[in-house]
Amino acid sequence: MPKKTTPTKYISPSQKIWKKKDKRPNGILNLAKQYFRWMEIQNYSVHTIKGYRYQLGWFLSWCHESSFYQIHQINKKIIEKYKIHLSQRTSKRKDSLISTSAQNDFLSVVCGFFRWLVKQEYVLNNSCEEVSYYPSTKKLPRDTLNAEEVEHVLNQTDLTTAKGIRDRAIMEVLYSSGLRRGELFHLCIQDLDLARGLILVIEGKGRKDRLVPLGERAIKWLEKYLVEVRSRSMKKASENTLFLTMHGKAFASPNRFTSIVREYINTAKIEKKGSCHLLRHAMATGMLQGGASIRHVQKCLGHSDLSSTEIYTKVTIPNLKQVHLETHPASQSEPEVICQNQQKENLPAFPAPEKQSEKIHPFWQENTPNNTLKPLAEKFLEHMKLKGRSLKYIKITRFYLRTFLQWCTEREIHHPKLIDQRILSLFESFTYQRKNKKGQALSVTVRKQQMIAINLYFRYLVEQKHLSTNPALNIELPKSPIRIPRHVLTPEQVEEILNLPNTKTTLGIRDRAIFEVFYSTGIRRTELANLILKDIDFYNQTILIRNGKGYKDRIIPIGERALQWLTEYLHQSRPLISEREQPHLFLSGRGKPFRPESLSELIMLYLKKFGLYSQRGACHIFRHAMATHMLSAGAEIRYIQEILGHSKVSVTEIYTQVSIDQLKEVHNQTHPAKLYPTKTFEIIRELEQLDPPRKS
Repeated sequence: MPKKTTPTKYISPSQKIWKKKDKRPNGILNLAKQYFRWMEIQNYSVHTIKGYRYQLGWFLSWCHESSFYQIHQINKKIIEKYKIHLSQRTSKRKDSLISTSAQNDFLSVVCGFFRWLVKQEYVLNNSCEEVSYYPSTKKLPRDTLNAEEVEHVLNQTDLTTAKGIRDRAIMEVLYSSGLRRGELFHLCIQDLDLARGLILVIEGKGRKDRLVPLGERAIKWLEKYLVEVRSRSMKKASENTLFLTMHGKAFASPNRFTSIVREYINTAKIEKKGSCHLLRHAMATGMLQGGASIRHVQKCLGHSDLSSTEIYTKVTIPNLKQVHLETHPASQSEPEVICQNQQKENLPAFPAPEKQSEKIHPFWQENTPNNTLKPLAEKFLEHMKLKGRSLKYIKITRFYLRTFLQWCTEREIHHPKLIDQRILSLFESFTYQRKNKKGQALSVTVRKQQMIAINLYFRYLVEQKHLSTNPALNIELPKSPIRIPRHVLTPEQVEEILNLPNTKTTLGIRDRAIFEVFYSTGIRRTELANLILKDIDFYNQTILIRNGKGYKDRIIPIGERALQWLTEYLHQSRPLISEREQPHLFLSGRGKPFRPESLSELIMLYLKKFGLYSQRGACHIFRHAMATHMLSAGAEIRYIQEILGHSKVSVTEIYTQVSIDQLKEVHNQTHPAKLYPTKTFEIIRELEQLDPPRKS
């Protein structure tokens, strides 16, 4: 019989590079090895060194492939090329581009290496000094377990077996203490103080020791494991480690704990990603919901920075939910009887066409010499992609720059050095006189954004040494007017619009659910279009907004009535719209995810039936109404800001100018004219009795 061949283990380029030998004294590989020896001397964590070694290995491998062997060959342009290489690199597991946060991590390790080279005087200048990172925000955990789900997972263990008791003790400790799996892996028997209900974590993350409280229930399961399992089934165990395999040996790695917890989550049929960290999240969110201060939760979790713990304050939003319940008009209405057993219509409404690739304007396809305005503008737009700017922002900037560059081309201005403040002032006058497609003058906001795009473009040229000074630096931007929402519906008008969809039809139920979610949560149309099924938490009555405006996550409350219509849509309408599995929450008549523009068209149709013919901001009408109505009912502005996802409270303050019920009341009670109403009315009656004045 032929011998079985074992598959060769995959070795990544970042691992292979360290096996190479470099005889060059200032070779980049030799210096990198010295860097890690220095980290060991400085008592850096083994896990930190392992992670840095892997990430820096990719940079070294890329340098060798690009024939960069000496450290003096690396400059700022080479670092920028490596950044472009990272943006095009694919993940091995997901077969997709690596995330911007991962790219930041890889760049950060390279920058740390070059800072060390400068301190050790191997190089004079830091080539990474001006490297720009992608904008990053702390992401909220997409999948979290509530208290009932945790109990369901814990109850999956078979307590008639030694393995089941051990696994129950493992999960009870993780849930009670919020330990990381690596901290549990290194936990020893002498680290337990069961009499006081404490666990001593030795050299946790950041090599920090800390004491963590352990709950009474977890202590009982630990005692049961120590007495009935560890002391009996593992009598010959010489290991001092707390949790052992059934053979009496220490686990090979923390990954084994991941497998154990994941097994029981799958058995419980809970379709949420994660393992040990799900119990850590559940512990933190549960304590905050129970009234624990964020400082105490921070100490339990071992976070060095309070901002890391603050993500759980956005997951647990009891105050925000209470304000929403007390002030949102829809929360005061009676529960509705919703129609059931609907059938799908033959004609789908508002199909979502396939996403088309962005059309490139012929202007950008024209060939022009290098280092002229247009090629440099293309490099600037590529630079914006590397900085993590949104595609929508880049598209708008491309349009503004094209307008400016076409204006320059018509006047035979092709090189950036020919642009000065006088030229920019002439262009500003041109935009002031320019008309849009409707024959109207450009708005102040458009003209302002146009000059901001030009300013950013020339700032980039200065940074890249194409210009010595920025000609747009001293250009004054036009003052933007502070607008307030033009159409703010009353609660009664909103109810009329909500009742417009025919809820005896499949698409009518869907449309009503869309309206209810818009009005209850105040989310933007893009945020609603991007919602997936897992983002709705019916148990906690919340919605997770992932990658909202500014790449920020937030969790916001949703009213009971909106959840009722969502439930009806998911059970009665959505299965008829599409039989295929789709992650997105709302689907078009063709069973595909909505585009934001399609949502606007859908709502605009109903607004026209209502008699409102606004051409802009159809979806925002519900957002404005929700914010105004809650403010009128007494909600604090900071809660409205949190729900709407505004980074600045000044943006939310526009609704205080719309919601003027209190101002009207104060005006009626305090204005001096109210002190003399009788005399004023008498004069008016006397004037009415006189003959009308004759025309001269």
